[in-house]
Amino acid sequence: AAARIAAARKAETAKGKGRAAIFDAKLDVNVSAPNHVFVHGRGVDAELGGSVHVGGTTNNPVPKGAFSLFRGKMAMLGKTLTFTKGNLSFNGDLAPELDFAAEIQASDITAQIGISGPAAAPVFAFSSQPQLPQDEILSRILFQKASGSLTTAQALQLAEAAASFASGGEGTLDRMRRSLGVDSLDVSTGTGGPMVGASRTIGDRLSVGV
Repeated sequence: AAARIAAARKAETAKGKGRAAIFDAKLDVNVSAPNHVFVHGRGVDAELGGSVHVGGTTNNPVPKGAFSLFRGKMAMLGKTLTFTKGNLSFNGDLAPELDFAAEIQASDITAQIGISGPAAAPVFAFSSQPQLPQDEILSRILFQKASGSLTTAQALQLAEAAASFASGGEGTLDRMRRSLGVDSLDVSTGTGGPMVGASRTIGDRLSVGV
């Protein structure tokens, strides 16, 4: 990256002196990956596969194509939701667009979570059958009961979760996963208490997890 920046600056200087601009090659590259394309962040842990064609030039690449869900889940304060749909699409820009959906039976409702928009600033939308406000949907997902029945500690957790989805900041699990260097990090609750799982892909057909 530093070399490209230096070359670009040199080219700008050269233009003023009548020199030729730096070499700008045309691209015609197909990238195919049946899996091992990972999406992490905000509790999302998904693996995708597909193909993308990269056109344009080396100075202005134009990727077009998409990767579709191979498998994936989303962690929310110990609750794990399985994705029913997932697409990561490139429409001429290096920043991909997200289109993910997950569903869970929560208390007396069926809750859906949609993730859309650019990967750098995803938008989370909560809906349910029957229809409820988003904070009520979150309360049922996290605690299996209405927000009016929560304890003070649970109400604070609910507020923190709602603020996290609205702010777009990096979550604690994402920072831990990145610092540990693993592809997947999951914290959930089981019959014997809390459980932590981690895994890392070490080859095309091999991954190790605990």
